[in-house]
Amino acid sequence: MERGGGERVRQASATLNARGLLIDRRAHATLPDGRKSGLDGFQIIAAERFSQMADDVVVEWRRKGWLALAHFHLASLDRFCALLDRAGRATRAATVAKPSSDPGKNASKSAPRFTKKD
Repeated sequence: MERGGGERVRQASATLNARGLLIDRRAHATLPDGRKSGLDGFQIIAAERFSQMADDVVVEWRRKGWLALAHFHLASLDRFCALLDRAGRATRAATVAKPSSDPGKNASKSAPRFTKKD
């Protein structure tokens, strides 16, 4: 494994922040039983802004190893959202499979999702 990877991530993160490419996000979910769960205080790469970087910057980032880090991050976000959707569907299916005497108890809840931090 390559040494100094942590420093490369710190440098890439600082540059992403300096270029205004990081945005605050919050992840939240409403569970089938009505409980809410959430994660706050993290940032993600603004994919649209990132895709508009100048060609010379993209080449520089590729040489520094930052481009791969950014692409892995963006791919991870896509997979995270898909995982949350899958977990939400599985939880709702399990809830539907166990009927309750309370007709409102098994009502479908919203799937977990990312939202902008206020």
